[in-house]
Amino acid sequence: MLNHTTAEIHRDLYALLLDQFVAERAKTDIWCAKRVAKTHDSLGHPRTLTQENSLHNSGMVEDIKDACAAWITAVQARDATWLNAHANYNSVMLEAINLKHLALGKVELWHDNPKASAGLVKRLSLRATDQQAQSRKQHLLQEAKAAACVNTCRPSVVTWWCGPRASNSETVKKLALQLCADQGLLVALVDNTSGETSLMRQAAFGAAPAAILLLVDAGADLRALDLQGATGVRG
Repeated sequence: MLNHTTAEIHRDLYALLLDQFVAERAKTDIWCAKRVAKTHDSLGHPRTLTQENSLHNSGMVEDIKDACAAWITAVQARDATWLNAHANYNSVMLEAINLKHLALGKVELWHDNPKASAGLVKRLSLRATDQQAQSRKQHLLQEAKAAACVNTCRPSVVTWWCGPRASNSETVKKLALQLCADQGLLVALVDNTSGETSLMRQAAFGAAPAAILLLVDAGADLRALDLQGATGVRG
């Protein structure tokens, strides 16, 4: 499982290095320039740098790989007895799954936020980067919701009728869906044996109101019924 996780992370990071949008973002970041790039890696080996600005030059991807390798080394150093415990094994498996999200999220934060330089993001730990990304998405979600409320009340220039602006509503849903995915909340999936939606499940488990509101922003239907005729807000 750990080797498979590492291989997937390396594959996806390599794909990001070749992504044209990542390349365009690197053109505007001074920390992606060859002249400021480190000439040797953390082990003292010479680095091959690109003439043009690139994410590779910043060393961010190498740092991400090093952080992932350090986590795997720490897990492998655990005593076999500890790993054989069911709860500990499940914890490691969940962390391995989350590791990929954290690794790719570091590049995502840099790519999506023009104010975040590669040099700044590189210095953040994977956890700190994820916290920054979540905070930024929450801020953008609140801005989009506020814009949607304002624009809903404005009349059309052509018809003079009031109506919602689809673009703002779609932005709210898109950001909410991203946050739901980041937090492990699912919107569209329904348990076929009971008709239970993720909103019903979160409500049954006593989820925080913020989680329920996030599901609603992402498109969850408060009026959806399970096979017993119950909704997520009334048992």
